[in-house]
Amino acid sequence: MEKGLVMAAAAFDTAEYIEALEKEGIEHNQARAFVKLVWRSHEAVLATQAKEQQEISARTAKEQDSKTEHKIELLRKDMGAVEERLNGKLANLETGLRKDMEAVEERLNGKLTNAVEERLNGKLTNLETGLRKDMEALGNKLIIRLTLAMLGVLGVAGTILSFVLRTVLMK
Repeated sequence: MEKGLVMAAAAFDTAEYIEALEKEGIEHNQARAFVKLVWRSHEAVLATQAKEQQEISARTAKEQDSKTEHKIELLRKDMGAVEERLNGKLANLETGLRKDMEAVEERLNGKLTNAVEERLNGKLTNLETGLRKDMEALGNKLIIRLTLAMLGVLGVAGTILSFVLRTVLMK
C-alpha cells in the first residue's frame, strides 16, 4: 500500500463506524457489511489517487530529464562555438606572427652579420617558444573552463536525477 493510502486508511476507523451504525439501530452484521462496502469504495478511490500521483510524478521526471538534456545540448553548442572562435583567433594570431616574422627576416637578411643573425634567430626561437607556451596555457585554461562547465551541468543533472529518484522511491 502507498504511504498516502496507509495514512488515509488509518483515518478510516471501521470499528467506530460500525459502532455508530449500531447506535442507530442497524444490526451488527448489516453495519459491518455496510462499513466493509464503504471501506472498499474508499480504498479504490485512494488507490486511484495514488496511481494518478505516480503518473504525474513520472511525467514531471520525464519533463525535467528532457529540459536537462536540452540544456546540456545548448551548453555543448555554446562550447563548440567558443572553441571555434578561439581556434579562429589562434589561427589568425599565428598567421599574423608568421607574416611579421617573415617581414622582419626579409628586411634583415642581407644587412646583418652572422653573429647578429644568430642572436635574432635565438630571440625569435625564444619568442616562438614563449608564444607556444602562452597558446598552450590559453588552451589549458579553456579546457579547465569547459571541464568546470561540464561538471556544473553534470552536478545539476545529478541533483535533478537524485530528486526524481527520491520522489519515485518515497512513494
